[in-house]
Amino acid sequence: MIQELRRTMGMMCSMYCDNIAAVDPSHPRNEGVAIEPERLSAMYRARMEYMWHAVAFASAAGFRVGVKIDPKTPGWPVVYIDLPTGQVSWHIPEYAGEYDGHTTEHKYNRISAFACWEDGPAPEVGYPPVMGDHGPFPADPAEIPAGCEPTH
Repeated sequence: MIQELRRTMGMMCSMYCDNIAAVDPSHPRNEGVAIEPERLSAMYRARMEYMWHAVAFASAAGFRVGVKIDPKTPGWPVVYIDLPTGQVSWHIPEYAGEYDGHTTEHKYNRISAFACWEDGPAPEVGYPPVMGDHGPFPADPAEIPAGCEPTH
């Protein structure tokens, strides 16, 4: 049963890696191709979304995954997946925000509040995206709406 689940997770990882290849502006087939800036941003956004899915499925399949800083380009961390066919990697934008001082308790209070968030989808972000810029979630447990208390 576990082996079958890992096989399925590996197949899902493969599907997302294929999606990455289809949209990646850095794919060799795009060498020398002029791509409009707006389309280029959309392609990199899609690549990053597919990459995170591939990482999640690769991890679930038991493949080694991780993030490392490339000393040659420290502002662009590298995400790695060790596939059975060899290692693959992609540069991603460095987190553009600053640590806001949240504690572990604040983190999980924010997650609980987010689970009850009714203000609609997160705002659109540009590229590189500002990860985590989804509005003012309360850090103080007293500010969390009734019914949205932490579940931990």
